[in-house]
Amino acid sequence: MKRTIYPARPTLRAMGAFGLAALAVVAVACNKAKPDTSPVPQLMPRVSITSVKGDVESQLMAAIYARVMENAGVRVTRIDPVSMDRAAYYKALQDGQFQMIPEFSHDLLSFLLDGTPTDSTPITIDSLAPVTTQAPVLTPTTTTTPATTVPTTDTSGAGSTTTQATTTTTAATTTTAGSTTTTTTPPTNANSLTAQIVAINSTLPNTLISYAATLADHRPEIACSPAAIKAVARYQLYTLSNLASLAPQMRLGVTAAYKTNKNAGLPALLRLYAPEFKSVDTIETAAMGAAIDAGTVDCVAVDSFDPLIATKNLRIILDDKYMDAANAAIVLMASTVNLPEVTAALDKVTTALSTEKLARMLNEINANGTNIAVVANAFADNL
Repeated sequence: MKRTIYPARPTLRAMGAFGLAALAVVAVACNKAKPDTSPVPQLMPRVSITSVKGDVESQLMAAIYARVMENAGVRVTRIDPVSMDRAAYYKALQDGQFQMIPEFSHDLLSFLLDGTPTDSTPITIDSLAPVTTQAPVLTPTTTTTPATTVPTTDTSGAGSTTTQATTTTTAATTTTAGSTTTTTTPPTNANSLTAQIVAINSTLPNTLISYAATLADHRPEIACSPAAIKAVARYQLYTLSNLASLAPQMRLGVTAAYKTNKNAGLPALLRLYAPEFKSVDTIETAAMGAAIDAGTVDCVAVDSFDPLIATKNLRIILDDKYMDAANAAIVLMASTVNLPEVTAALDKVTTALSTEKLARMLNEINANGTNIAVVANAFADNL
């Protein structure tokens, strides 16, 4: 029988090199038509932070800042505490050995002003002049006197008077070379934290910046006992202005050093707030706790980080007229890490950390021996 031979079907092999090349062109065209839109992962910034060896306050603050940044996703490198004084670690920060270190506002500003070159015009702590511009700037100064409740009888009486808050605005006129420019004093005090931060950042080189000024203040403070606060519960007792109005009912305990300190002690308190205390007793620091327990004093002048504040549950009374220079916990950092992710994390600390809270944490470390990282993490993880 004669065999029938059918023609072969075309295959890829039959198509040859030309056919394969054509398919490759089509595939490339398809890929170009559908670009890869998958997101590219963005690395968070990395910050190296350190503290001062032997300084529990510095180490605690560094641990808090490190933890809040880590909780925000920032990559943190913890550098062992450095055995340096302020001048040495200031230079090390400029040299890039690390990027962040805790500081205190007044201490840092004093250091910077002491190092101001003699041929420059320094910014002084006592008088911060308003910034000048080529165009006249009018910034009214608004001074608000807080409402003060003044008792008219003893604590058993029912009468009291309240002075309403008053607001005044002042402006000064300066004449220069035939032209009149209206200027005003800025609405800050040279001792205020706001003025200090402005002065610090005006003095620092462009490579550094101060940031995250907290409510935690390290300076002499007046603090009152729970019993004293309860005794005047119908009145406000949060500021030194409040205390001045209640002073005839209050017994104040002070150290001999505070009693004679003209700039930040009893003479300054009497000069600025004019309180008339029921009594002012000179007491050794070590005996203040016993005096509070015995009820022989109502308020005491102590260091703001004194463990007495935590152990006796004292309330720190706010220096609302800036009798003494603020000395708030802040961050000194390299400008290269002044990034939104970093500052957003640090901002969580600024309003959450008060003097009382920091004093209690320091007492937990110093008195009870709790690890610094444990204390810092407990605070940071609850922000």
